Amino acid sequence: MGADGTLCASIRRPSLEIVTAVVESQSENWGIRADQHRVEAWSVARLQFEPRGWQVDYRNSLRSALRHLSAAHDRVLRAEYATPNHDFADLENVLLYNVSSGAYGHLLAEGLELRRFPSPDQWHRVSYEITGPGLGTGL
Repeated sequence: MGADGTLCASIRRPSLEIVTAVVESQSENWGIRADQHRVEAWSVARLQFEPRGWQVDYRNSLRSALRHLSAAHDRVLRAEYATPNHDFADLENVLLYNVSSGAYGHLLAEGLELRRFPSPDQWHRVSYEITGPGLGTGL
C-alpha cells in the first residue's frame, strides 16, 4: 500500500519501443481520451469480463487506445482505477484481464504499477500511463 493509502503493485521487465498515435471516443455511457503516453477512460459501470451492450464498444475502443500508447525505455505502465463506490472489484481484472493483454502487452517491457482510488464523481475511471520508474517492490 502506498503512503497515500492507495493499493499499489509493481513489476519490472526488460525494454521495448513502440510507434505513437492519438485516439478519442465517447458515448452517453463512456468516454476515452488518449495521446501517445496516456489513456483516460470513464464509464457508468466498471468493465465486465464478458461485456454486453455498450460495454463491448467501450472495451474495443479502450483496447484500440491502449494499442496506440508508446512504450519507452526506463518507463513503466501505470494503470489506475477510480471507483465511485466501495464494492469489491479485483484490480487486476478491472484494469488488465477484462481488457485483454493483446491491447497493452507491448507496454509491459519495463514493468507494471496498479493503483485504486476513490472516484471524484459517479464515473468509474481507468487510466493507463507510461511513467517513470515503478515503486520497486519487486512483485
